[in-house]
Amino acid sequence: MSDVIDVLRDQYNATVSQQKDWHFFLFLMDYMAFVRETPALKSIMNLVEKEKHEKIDEMKKAEEKAVLELQEVKKRFLAEIVKRKIKCEGLSEGLSRLKELEAGKINPRHWKSERLGRGITDLIEITLGHAAWTKEYEVIKSSKKYVYRWGLSMLFRERKKNALWGIYDKLNMVSAIAFDSNGVLDKLKKEGKDTEDCEQWINEIELIKNDGKDVTRFSFQFGQDIPFSSSKDKRVKEFKRDDYKFYLERLHFHLLKELAKSLANQTSNDTGGFSFDNKQLEHKGVPIVVAKSKNTNQYFLLELLLENPKRLWNNDEIWEKLFKTPYRASEWKKIYNAAYDLNDKIAKQTGVDDLVERTRTTTRFSPKYLKK
Repeated sequence: MSDVIDVLRDQYNATVSQQKDWHFFLFLMDYMAFVRETPALKSIMNLVEKEKHEKIDEMKKAEEKAVLELQEVKKRFLAEIVKRKIKCEGLSEGLSRLKELEAGKINPRHWKSERLGRGITDLIEITLGHAAWTKEYEVIKSSKKYVYRWGLSMLFRERKKNALWGIYDKLNMVSAIAFDSNGVLDKLKKEGKDTEDCEQWINEIELIKNDGKDVTRFSFQFGQDIPFSSSKDKRVKEFKRDDYKFYLERLHFHLLKELAKSLANQTSNDTGGFSFDNKQLEHKGVPIVVAKSKNTNQYFLLELLLENPKRLWNNDEIWEKLFKTPYRASEWKKIYNAAYDLNDKIAKQTGVDDLVERTRTTTRFSPKYLKK
């Protein structure tokens, strides 16, 4: 775990110390790859993204209900148009547009309920002069399920701006485009998704890569000796270095904090390599032998302690179990010495000489070697 922390810090320091903006984004790409590929870091981010996935699932369920409700609205509305024999300019185009919106051929990135609502609303406006429609067909008011899903989307959008998972998405996005912009664009095209934003981001990355020089056209700019800054250049809308440095800082320090917690928990649960399972004392998988003969005080004491490794035994209880005779206060030394001899045997095999804690009145395995 400490190795992961060291590498993460080195990656971060290397990233933020870059002079050129393009080099900053290249190192950021490496940093994000390390986060995604390192199990300890990946598990931290899985917990961060849990909130996002829960909110998306909630929106999807609400969307299914909203679409069903709007399809009912559409069905009733179209039936009314047929019933009233409405014919007007733009109606045919409006019906075709509604069909394309519902199929996702128009505004494919938008929620289906949004597209349906837009198509129905447009039809209402087209036919308003030919029928006095009631509030039943005012889509926003008539579909409570759509309004609910819309509200969830607005809350999600606002939450994404500041949530760590939203920042993580942004950092992954710029890393993907810096690494393989054409691959990202081709994937969007194959999936039939809108590419407008992606094309803009690719242009910005190319601009940053070329230190602000637009290589697609000849241009002469005064002040060529002034270093390019993506944070100040008005042509860069998304990939401003200062913004992404801030996003990286938030992610980095969250990861360090969670790694420190894990390391602390690991340390608190460190048994020093001892195992007490199945009434067998082992050290790093190797059984510990305390005596060649089982007929020794050390052997019987170890056997008793292994019955319940976390128990604090009173010496009178130990005496009566081992020797089957009533305990006298003067007998404490015999148990104390047996514990001393047991520690000595263990130390010779493990290097640990304090596994068994002993006093004049109690004996037990030291809690620091037991799992919490």
